Amino acid sequence: MKFIDKTINQVNGNNLLNVFLNNRWNNISNRYISIGYSGQEFRQNLRPDLKLLLLNEQSNLCCYCMRLINNNNTTTFEHIVPKSTTTVAELNQYTHFNIIRNNVCLQSVFDNATAQQNTPPYPLEIAYENLTASCKGDFPGGPTYHICNHRRGSNFVEPLFYISTIETEITYRKAGILFSTNSAYDASITTLNLNYDSLERIRQVWYHISVENLADIEGAITEADRNAILTVNLISLPQARRMLLIADFKTETFWNVLLQYKWFYNYYRNNYPLAAR
Repeated sequence: MKFIDKTINQVNGNNLLNVFLNNRWNNISNRYISIGYSGQEFRQNLRPDLKLLLLNEQSNLCCYCMRLINNNNTTTFEHIVPKSTTTVAELNQYTHFNIIRNNVCLQSVFDNATAQQNTPPYPLEIAYENLTASCKGDFPGGPTYHICNHRRGSNFVEPLFYISTIETEITYRKAGILFSTNSAYDASITTLNLNYDSLERIRQVWYHISVENLADIEGAITEADRNAILTVNLISLPQARRMLLIADFKTETFWNVLLQYKWFYNYYRNNYPLAAR
């Protein structure tokens, strides 16, 4: 997992919000008109630009699982403070993070305003500091959302990516298991399902094939090529596990999903030096 530095695009993000909110202020009715996340105005006039900023600051990686995401329907918006939040008590679950406390308020503050509001803070449904980019959590075999944003729903999770030390507190084992050195994160990891079986298998395969050149892995376009890479590099695994992984990942469908997680290539090479394996 990577720390997300919201200061990279914060000025640009908040400038976009200021323009949007100013344009949605109606002087006749003295209120903001249609500033919610589900409104057509947000989706047409603000969402596309915010999405580009989020992808830029996250290096096109899912905020939770490190999957490669792009400016298309593979990417969703994750609300750190859920859209369903309506009370200060609910909001306060997240305000131990300065980025949230200083920049995010209840949607009702703006929806019910009778005068233009000073910013920050911004309404939580559209606040730049309350948004990150997430994958859809889908894997081959069905449309069910297994991990990350959709899996979480409106449940409380710590925004782990806002913790500056998270890259040393979250590690990935050889077997593909995500491990936290801080037990306070365990409930959030479980809610997000970040040790989902398919994720563990993907990470385990990356550990073993990361001895190869990345160009060769990306260039394995035939089943024979993929089978060769897997057969050679998974040889140390128990036979049943090895055969299961080879059967799945030699196929084009599973291999393409594996490549979406190529962030783990460098992770495993950096944290498990080849000379020590």
